[in-house]
Amino acid sequence: MRLERTTTLAVLCTGLLLRAHPSTASDGALAARLRPAADAILTGPAPGVKHDPTKPLTEVVEILSNAAGQAGLPAAVRAKLTAAHERLKSGGTAFDPGVTGGLGEAYQSLNGRRFAFPTGVTTFAEAKEACRREVESSIAALNAGRMDEAARRLLEFLMLVMTPLEEQ
Repeated sequence: MRLERTTTLAVLCTGLLLRAHPSTASDGALAARLRPAADAILTGPAPGVKHDPTKPLTEVVEILSNAAGQAGLPAAVRAKLTAAHERLKSGGTAFDPGVTGGLGEAYQSLNGRRFAFPTGVTTFAEAKEACRREVESSIAALNAGRMDEAARRLLEFLMLVMTPLEEQ
């Protein structure tokens, strides 16, 4: 009986440890999916190649939603991200208010303020470079199992991509 209790306790503790420190295998898989999707958003298609711009955006929002769930971000933030992802999957675009509004509200809930371009970002080239930095930071965070940081960086990336420079 005592051995059974000890074994049960050990299994429960192991489960709690694994839940607190999830395997980075799935995180690495998310990172591997992120790079091509982000590249497709930032560079567009090769000349003559048919391209659906919503597909990579949907992929990045799905990765963000997964990272936010694994990080245990607030339920309201996760709900906004899930709604934006569902809207994209059902035919929404980057300009759909259900997508932009949901991501913007998630950003504001998470950061306590509306999105604003980083100081010094005033041109398309500077915005694209800021996007690349956010993607690289997200990939590094995903690979290290820092899901909270990865989700925040990905949301920053999406806001940079989807917010017109004129709104800064």
